[in-house]
Amino acid sequence: MKHRRKPGSFSFRAVWGTPAFLFLTAVFLCGAAAGSLTGLRSAAIEGKLVTELADSVLAIVDEKSLDRLLLSSFLPALGWPMAALLCGALRPHSLFLSALTAARGFLFAFAIGAMLGAWSTAGIARSALSCAVSGVCAIPALLAAATAAFQAASEQPARRAGYLYALGRYRGALAAAFTLSMLGGALRVIAMLTAHRLWPGV
Repeated sequence: MKHRRKPGSFSFRAVWGTPAFLFLTAVFLCGAAAGSLTGLRSAAIEGKLVTELADSVLAIVDEKSLDRLLLSSFLPALGWPMAALLCGALRPHSLFLSALTAARGFLFAFAIGAMLGAWSTAGIARSALSCAVSGVCAIPALLAAATAAFQAASEQPARRAGYLYALGRYRGALAAAFTLSMLGGALRVIAMLTAHRLWPGV
């Protein structure tokens, strides 16, 4: 009798350390390396533009628009893992999932690199709170969701709705990924409100 993988409850065990996870992590890091270099260079060349873009984001907090802040935090938090599940349904799934994780790494590192190059010391701390704190949750969540999608797409039966059937084997990892994504969105809201209280003039 063939051994079946137990999905578990809120567990990353089904995806953690697998070849697909290691591959997507490497792709993410390549995107992050390119993003950090591009962000620092953009800040040096277009520092005013970067500052204006950052100010437009922080204006959401300054206007005390909590609904806009929640929307701007939770939509991306859930959007990335949802996009990973969608990419797993496309062909070739390896190409789309690689592009997604590389793009996430690029954008994450670009934002931090650009802010580090354009802002003052207080601004650096504020950007770290608004981006890096939530990234601690959001990035592992995306990698887990992308790995589950990658493996489900590779294992799916040759029949209709086979991808969804195979994806069900990783429901524990996906539940943990989406829970972690929501936590990352909540942390981003708390961090931005805290930063606004600490550095209201930045």
